[in-house]
Amino acid sequence: MKSLASLTFFLLASLLFTACADKLVDSSSPYGNNQQSDPDPVPADASLYLFWVFDGRVANNVELERLDATFDPLETGAFISFQSALPGYPNTGRLGSMERRNAPTDVNYLPEGNDDIPFEEADVRGVQIRQPFQGSNGEHELYFHIPMTNASAPILRFAMMDEGAADAIVFDYSVTSGFQQWTQAGMVDAQTTQSLTTDTYQIYTVDLSGVEAAANNADLLIRARFLTDDGFASNGDRVTFNNVSVFAVVGE
Repeated sequence: MKSLASLTFFLLASLLFTACADKLVDSSSPYGNNQQSDPDPVPADASLYLFWVFDGRVANNVELERLDATFDPLETGAFISFQSALPGYPNTGRLGSMERRNAPTDVNYLPEGNDDIPFEEADVRGVQIRQPFQGSNGEHELYFHIPMTNASAPILRFAMMDEGAADAIVFDYSVTSGFQQWTQAGMVDAQTTQSLTTDTYQIYTVDLSGVEAAANNADLLIRARFLTDDGFASNGDRVTFNNVSVFAVVGE
């Protein structure tokens, strides 16, 4: 009887601990814990459409403005661009900049997007976004230029971690040519604002597979911005991202 009572107590205590832990996790960030260490698989009819590997080909100690996709089999011309919060960028003394950072991770690394090179041989580095995140030029903005050439249902994914600079990342998109019209219509609610994890890479997903206007649209642009406690802080802190992928359904 004592053994049965002990087992019952242990099970009840475990359930109580789990429930409390879940509440603690949910309340740890006002933005929720919507980043993923093990994301859902992409749909069976989707394939790798674009990939960015940040390796030794990315110039070091340079203020970057643009990163071209390293895997772009349909030659869409996809690229990532950065608008700094500081005026005069890229001549800002490496403040408020986008630069290479030696912070490799296998999170979201896809060998098929890098000539089937295994992670251990891939020379992965990373890219950082540095403080301050706000300035007289507004706020840092990161743009994913994803022309949908004979393709639909795009799903953007990448690894990212905070390193003392930001609390969350906010996403929206535009499908118009010329002047962008930013919207979150059709996005998964939990993906519009996603909390950042400090010093640990997680996968962040923007699933636009339900946005019909994104299909076969050469002007698809996804924007990322950052929420911070003090956007004007300049303590050398940063956000780092890596291994950017886009899956899509090609030929529809």
